[in-house]
Amino acid sequence: MDIALQYERPTAVVTTADATTVALAANVLRPPVAFRGRVRDPLRLRQLLLAQHAAANAGARPITDATVRATLDPVVTVQPDRVVFETMSNDGSCYARLTASMEAFEVEGEIQTGTTNIDFTWDLAPALNTLRSSHPTTLAIGGDAGGPAIDGYARVAVLPDPWVKGYLQVQGALTAHPFTIGARPVDIASIIAFLDEHYTRRSPQGMRYVLQPGGPIAVVLEPWEQRFILRGTHYTGFDRTVRLWGRKRLSLLSRVLPFADHVTIAILGRGLPHVYICHCGPYQFMLAISGWTADDWTMGSGFDLLAAFTGATAERTSRVADYLAAHPGARRDEIAAGAGTSATETEQALFQLSRAGRVLYDPLSGRYQARDLFAEPLDLEALFVADPRLEAAQALLQSGKVQVRSITQGGSRARPETRITAVVQDDIEYTVKVQVDENGRLRYGRCQCAFFRMNTLTRGPCAHILAARLAFDAPATDDAPAQISVPAGVDESAADADETEEDVPF
Repeated sequence: MDIALQYERPTAVVTTADATTVALAANVLRPPVAFRGRVRDPLRLRQLLLAQHAAANAGARPITDATVRATLDPVVTVQPDRVVFETMSNDGSCYARLTASMEAFEVEGEIQTGTTNIDFTWDLAPALNTLRSSHPTTLAIGGDAGGPAIDGYARVAVLPDPWVKGYLQVQGALTAHPFTIGARPVDIASIIAFLDEHYTRRSPQGMRYVLQPGGPIAVVLEPWEQRFILRGTHYTGFDRTVRLWGRKRLSLLSRVLPFADHVTIAILGRGLPHVYICHCGPYQFMLAISGWTADDWTMGSGFDLLAAFTGATAERTSRVADYLAAHPGARRDEIAAGAGTSATETEQALFQLSRAGRVLYDPLSGRYQARDLFAEPLDLEALFVADPRLEAAQALLQSGKVQVRSITQGGSRARPETRITAVVQDDIEYTVKVQVDENGRLRYGRCQCAFFRMNTLTRGPCAHILAARLAFDAPATDDAPAQISVPAGVDESAADADETEEDVPF
């Protein structure tokens, strides 16, 4: 897709004898956005902006490629209480978000809120390196910010559809209720240091989070089996191991960790994306890493297939969007009450809005903010074509090849869920187990087919798991089995023994 970018002037770092100004030029083809503030800690901001720049360049092809240059311009959202920088790497394998609270600045003048692109040129990194804590520094966005005006300083960013899909998929992935871990920056730095000093072509080359009840959480690097303890952590769930990939991208945090007070790690499940949020005083730096570099956010991770299938209509989604526009920073329960939608409808509406680039979600505070990633509405039907697995599941259901054997209510008080066991007749008969949470999101699935044995849920559910889920969502009939009611609050240990295996998502 083509994204028009036009700037009256280039971004510049202007230094005089008395002060320095980081003047970020804004896209004039979008509604005006303006911010200006004296930076309280220039050195910290310098390192975080350099980390953002490095993330944008990750996997970059030669800089002579005009398309690559076009993809580097971050999206910046100015809110009354924060400034948010977002960017996707050139190869689509990672997403970086820098959030700066207004506490990081002495605000000068009036703030003009909104979302825009900023001119984030290739030669910005050397200029940023000139910032010093001893020199008064101002961050300016939009308005007259930037270098001298240049006529015709404009370009069209030709963004490949997979890259755009990646930007949108990560927004939906962040709403997926991950399991979070609080870690010390020094422990993450130790993992990065080991990877920097050791290179191997031997397989496997993943990293495993080992979670054992009653003890600290550990990270094991393959193939050396080098073990790192995340000190200060204490795990109380059931015994499990989660294998992840994309560990080389952790090096993008090297500039950030020395300034971090602590780190929040969020993991979704085996082979799925993992997220690292560095808390740096009034700043937060988030790095979301895809499980595969060559097979990035856009290539079959199946987030859409894990989300709720039923719920929000277009009218209800519009109501949720209108409420968010009038109530920035609202939580999911506040949105449901204000928009008059059920929990499931709200969950699905927020997922749809996030995936459309219209909502920004903070996984730590659980708050949503209206924000348009692109100036023009996207053709989501063209970007996200129907998944063949979903079409196959619908065909199995319509042909009567899905038989639900049992439906039980279980889980815990904190996480109630519905468990479905079904038999699906495809080329052979498969016994399928599915667990859906209270908001209609697929939390767990197991099948005997070759696709599941090869991928588990790292590429989303197989057609048979989807067929069982569709059968559960379908209206009840006289032939449908009676629902077996199990009181909510059943201990997690009462779940299937299969759930202790590493392929179970959180």
